[in-house]
Amino acid sequence: MGGGTPAGGATACETAGCDGTYMFCWTGDLADTDEACFANGTVQKDGAVTGGAIGTDGGEVGNGYRKTANNQNILWLVEADDGISDDQGTIWMSIRVADSADASAGVLESYIGAADKLLLVARPATNLVRFLHYGTATSDNVYSVATWTDATWTRVSASWRVGGAGDAESAGVAGSWNDDASANLDVFASAADDITIGENSTGGGETTQIDIDNVYITSGYKDADPYVP
Repeated sequence: MGGGTPAGGATACETAGCDGTYMFCWTGDLADTDEACFANGTVQKDGAVTGGAIGTDGGEVGNGYRKTANNQNILWLVEADDGISDDQGTIWMSIRVADSADASAGVLESYIGAADKLLLVARPATNLVRFLHYGTATSDNVYSVATWTDATWTRVSASWRVGGAGDAESAGVAGSWNDDASANLDVFASAADDITIGENSTGGGETTQIDIDNVYITSGYKDADPYVP
């Protein structure tokens, strides 16, 4: 199972490895492999796959998603901060990136219209991740400092907070966060309307093979990783 062995396995989401507290979870291990779990597993939603492949070849444990081009993705429609909020949240996911000279390759996106968006981008040429937050009036980004090893499963992360205790954003590899010391963020014009694993929007011609599995989105800033191998 993609998210480890659940305690009790009482629900389909728990059986698929989506345990704990989360807004969104995808492991590829529900009976319908492009379905994701929402609201701590109380809701399941079907996704739409465009290119790439869900299967064990791209899975950390069980199924995962393998993309080899910039227009390959799994997309879920969301609304009213269902699954992700532009105000605050944390992304955790496992990626395995082939050795490549490509400058960037998207691994998770969330949009409203064309302008307001969240992007988590792998940087295969440097083995860093980059997180970008585009709000109504401002945009900002932050890079990890830690790096991954080519062709090796690694947990990567991004987190953001708009207002509240102060604007903040951070990107991480293997649990090592790098905070933006001067984050300047703004909320979206309205709630995001999709969650996308892979890439459907950032352009470019990259062809890096990236495997993605055990994806969680939570509601707090720099939340602990819910994934239990």
